[in-house]
Amino acid sequence: MSKSENNKTALVIGGSISGLLASKALSRHFDRVVLLERDKFPEKPMSRGGVPQGGHLHALMSGGAFVIEEMVPGFFRDLEKNGSMIVDATRDMALHFFNAWQPRDLCGIPYFMQSRAFLDWSIIQRLKKEKNIELRDDCFVSELLTSQDRTRVTGVKLKNRTTEKEEEMSADLVVDAGGRSSRTPIWLEALGYAKPPKEEVKIDICYTSRNFQMDDAPRDWNAMFIYPMPPRTTRMGGLMHQDNGEFIATLAGYFNDQAPEDLDGYLEYAKTLNSPEMYDALKNAEPRGEARVFRLPSARRLRFDKLKRFPAGLICLGAAVCSFNPIWGQGMTSGALQAQALGKCLEQKGLDDDFYRSYFKAQKKICDVPWTLAGAEDFRYAKTEGKRPFGIKILHWYTAQVYELMAQDHEAYTEFIKTIHFLQGPEAFFKPKIFFKVVKWLFSSRKRNLEPKLPPLTPEASQRPLDFSAYKF
Repeated sequence: MSKSENNKTALVIGGSISGLLASKALSRHFDRVVLLERDKFPEKPMSRGGVPQGGHLHALMSGGAFVIEEMVPGFFRDLEKNGSMIVDATRDMALHFFNAWQPRDLCGIPYFMQSRAFLDWSIIQRLKKEKNIELRDDCFVSELLTSQDRTRVTGVKLKNRTTEKEEEMSADLVVDAGGRSSRTPIWLEALGYAKPPKEEVKIDICYTSRNFQMDDAPRDWNAMFIYPMPPRTTRMGGLMHQDNGEFIATLAGYFNDQAPEDLDGYLEYAKTLNSPEMYDALKNAEPRGEARVFRLPSARRLRFDKLKRFPAGLICLGAAVCSFNPIWGQGMTSGALQAQALGKCLEQKGLDDDFYRSYFKAQKKICDVPWTLAGAEDFRYAKTEGKRPFGIKILHWYTAQVYELMAQDHEAYTEFIKTIHFLQGPEAFFKPKIFFKVVKWLFSSRKRNLEPKLPPLTPEASQRPLDFSAYKF
């Protein structure tokens, strides 16, 4: 769809991944797109205050990376030239999950590794080259402008944080990508609308992250994740190569179980993970910089799709709608898919007074699966607070069988990877070939490989060339 004569200006609140990609999606349908960001955009890759989790390990799932690549062709090969890595998601990433190391061989699914700061900065540089996208930083939106009858949002009132100068900007569409601090629920209530119903899963996740320069010890992995075994353990760790050649380490704990910020305490915490591999990798590494801490009390979802009344000319996306438990790595990819859906809805329907209905319907489908999957795992702990879905015990039982099978079966593990990378839905766990493997596993001796040390790659797996021919990027 070419730009409509009626679609003059779109405003995007928030320079998150969701906001950046939404701006790109909107640029195909509007003459002018203005992104409004509270922070000043940095001149080089660095964390921003408006992205409080930006200094921590970020996993960009393949489904999200492919959306970015579709919007910005050649993006990840350019990143690779500047230090990012593209590796195989099962061979080059070591995963300890459900108390066992997962099998490592080529699966053909790419995994994209770079810092969140470098990813954000690189997208911003691409958007700066777009003739109809304007990036306005160091400003915040104080209120929405509406029609006299308050049935349509017509723009925003914003204020420069440095000069304190106020101005009004008119728009045909306002997109709120302002994250968990989004003020849309407050603005809706002030305009006489109901707030969206809220779903919440209270987990009190604490992150402590540090950067390290690794020693020269040989390693056959580029990323490592060690997850807790619920309900017995609550601590997890992640270690991943970054674009500057360092590794970022993140230690996390449920229920306010925070890793210490001092180096000795940090390493002692790493010792308590379900496998010693992360501690072994860090004990001789050289720390770089200071520790950073991030806390998230809950996963939260605002159900805009359930509202009966909503003003035309406004939508919300990204963490302003759905904020996940970050240990599952779903946020950036969900936000990217929501931005993609925005463009598709404009392509199919155009911007009419009921546009928000079609968009929130599409958004609901995107959020349902990761919200359900993450919540199901979080609810394995009795201390997790929130409404437990119907049939959760049956789901826990069946997925536990799949997870046990995975440690012995690379095909089953690959189906799991495809699912968490947003390349297919969780119905893949019920495919006949997986279901019958689970049944066979149930009636076998069920001897799992519970060796706590990470098994080395076989010579065959390590020598086979990468093959991502199934995917375009």
